[in-house]
Amino acid sequence: YYGMEVTWSILTGFPQETDADFRQQIDLIRSITHLQPPISVGDIWLERFSPYFSRPEEYGVTITGPGEAYPYVYDGSKLDLMKIAYDFEFTTPRQVDPALVEELRNAVDEWKARHRSENIPFLFYSKSPGFVTVYDNRFGEHPVKLRFEGAASLVIDYCNEAARTQDQMRAYLKENGERPEELEDALKELQEKRIVYTEGNRTITLPLPHNSRL
Repeated sequence: YYGMEVTWSILTGFPQETDADFRQQIDLIRSITHLQPPISVGDIWLERFSPYFSRPEEYGVTITGPGEAYPYVYDGSKLDLMKIAYDFEFTTPRQVDPALVEELRNAVDEWKARHRSENIPFLFYSKSPGFVTVYDNRFGEHPVKLRFEGAASLVIDYCNEAARTQDQMRAYLKENGERPEELEDALKELQEKRIVYTEGNRTITLPLPHNSRL
């Protein structure tokens, strides 16, 4: 869309993460398969100067030793590896169901496989006077074309570049001749069709504009 390639990963193994966190991520992946997938899913490192290193007791972290590579590089009989290490081995009282971790990894593997296939997922929208058309093939081989008018079309375009609050969206609807009270029904429809994503009080549009300059 912007002519940029993104390199990123999903990190797991954070102290205090929950099954609900993983379910939310797994569900979100279904909505964003048109975007560039992560390289991998992997556990975090514990690094010196991080809060987990400086205040491990606050997060239920137990530091068990220097990173596993240090004894192979430095002589532990002459150096205190805990003093020279930058990353460390650690444990946490992990509460997440291992099956959910595996499900997340599988979801990412499927996402990556689709982007290597001839059926690369897409989700974009085009603007016309009074309505927006969304083209979507995230969920199968046959693309779906959806037309949105009124408040829904305004929400799609307004929330494209930045996540917006409901107050911002209501004000935008009013400025553009739509009734602010129509926002609730418009958001419900767009969320059900996975056209927007809402977290907390902010909503962002998932389809990319067909023309990035509009």
